[in-house]
Amino acid sequence: MRKVRDSSLWGVGLRPDRKTLGKMSESLVAERLEAKGFKVVARNYSCRFGEIDIVAVKDGVIWFVEVRSRWIGAGGNLAVKAVETVGALKLQRILKTSDFFIQERGLSNIDRNVLVVEVNWYNRSRVRVRMIPVY
Repeated sequence: MRKVRDSSLWGVGLRPDRKTLGKMSESLVAERLEAKGFKVVARNYSCRFGEIDIVAVKDGVIWFVEVRSRWIGAGGNLAVKAVETVGALKLQRILKTSDFFIQERGLSNIDRNVLVVEVNWYNRSRVRVRMIPVY
């Protein structure tokens, strides 16, 4: 678990709205990736094939990151894990979008991976982040 210091984006209610939760989760994941030695090169990249939350590079490998967040609250019920919400169709869109990103930037000889990051919020200051390579 990690304590989150900056909760200024949360508003006044106990439960954040989805847009706020998504922004906080993506910022947290970008920060965590940078702390692990990744260089974030794009956020919220979109093209006609889809959208990718974070594009990062580490050790000559490009990582396309899909962030999935959940507000768990006090009950702590994880009936469906966030990573389970990335199905075959979503993965196919991520791969097509990543192909376009690579082609657009002329990066033909680069390894790529897809990372799904599950962010589970228990309250405004307690969060659990789990990184799962899926491709």
